[in-house]
Amino acid sequence: MSDSIFRSVVVGLDGKGLAQHAAERAFDIARRFDSHLHFVHALEVYWPVMKAEEMAQAEAAALAHAHKESARVLQAACNRANADFHDAEEQLRVVPGPPAKVLLDASERHQADLLVVGPHGKRSMLDFGSTSRAVLSRSHAPVWTQTGAVEKLNTIVVATDFSTHNQRAVELARALAQRFEAALEVVHCYSPPAFAFAGAAEGTPSPTYAIDAERDAAREQLERATSGTVWKDVDVRSSFLEGDPVEELGHRAETADLVVLGTHGRTGLSRFLLGSVAYGVLKRTEQAVLVVPSHEQEWLLDTPRS
Repeated sequence: MSDSIFRSVVVGLDGKGLAQHAAERAFDIARRFDSHLHFVHALEVYWPVMKAEEMAQAEAAALAHAHKESARVLQAACNRANADFHDAEEQLRVVPGPPAKVLLDASERHQADLLVVGPHGKRSMLDFGSTSRAVLSRSHAPVWTQTGAVEKLNTIVVATDFSTHNQRAVELARALAQRFEAALEVVHCYSPPAFAFAGAAEGTPSPTYAIDAERDAAREQLERATSGTVWKDVDVRSSFLEGDPVEELGHRAETADLVVLGTHGRTGLSRFLLGSVAYGVLKRTEQAVLVVPSHEQEWLLDTPRS
C-alpha cells in the first residue's frame, strides 16, 4: 500500500466531548499519512409546529450553538495533538439530519478513505445503537472507532479467515504497523465444523482425523500467510487460536492497542451486516477497533434514519 491510503479522512464530532479522542487520533493519522481531515457534527433536532420564519431562525440558532460546542471539542483535541485549530475549524461543518446519514453522506462527498468516530453517549459506540450500527455496517470506507484515550500503538491485532473478503483488512493492518512502527499479530481462530460430528452416537467418541487434517491445514496456511518478503519492515507474528471465534478474538483484543477486523455482509439480518464474528468482538471490547469492509459488500437493507 502507498503512503496515500488515507488521503481523505472524515471525523465525527459532537458537542459533549465524547469524540475528542477520535479527533486526537485523526490528527495522529493525518500526520503519519499526510491526510486531509474533514470534521462533521450531525445536528438531529425535532422542531415543534411553527411558522417558516420562526423555524429558520430556530435552526440557525441551533446550528450556531452546535458549531460553537463542537469547535470547543475540536480545540481541546488540537491542544492535546499540537495541531493548528484555525486550520481544523475551517474544515468543521455542522449538518442538520440523522447522524448516521450525515456521517455516511460526508464520507461519500469527501470520497473518504477512512471514517473516525468516537463513543456513543450511552456507554460506548459498541452498544450498537441504530446510528453506530448503521455507520459501521453501511460505510464503504474503513471505520476507526476510538473509544479511549489516544496512546501509542505498540501492538496491532488483525484477524484473518484467509478469504478474499479479509485480505483488505490484513493489507491495511500491515500498512498501519509499518507507519506506526507497531508489532503486528495476525490471528486465525479455528472452529471445528459441526458436520464433523454429524451422525455420531451420543456418548461415543467421534473420529478426529478429518478435524485434525483441517486444523493442520489451517495452521500451515497461517504460517504461510505471515512469511515472505511482503512483511519486510514489520515485526509480525502469528497466533493460532481454537474455540469460539468471538470469545477467543475478544480475549486477544484485550492485549492489543488496535484491533483490525474485516467484514463482508450479504444478508438483511442486522447482526450479520458486520459479520457475526466482527459484531460479537465489537460489542465486547473497549479497545480501538478498525472495521474494514470488503470491496464486494452487497447490503440488502436501507440505512436507518438514526
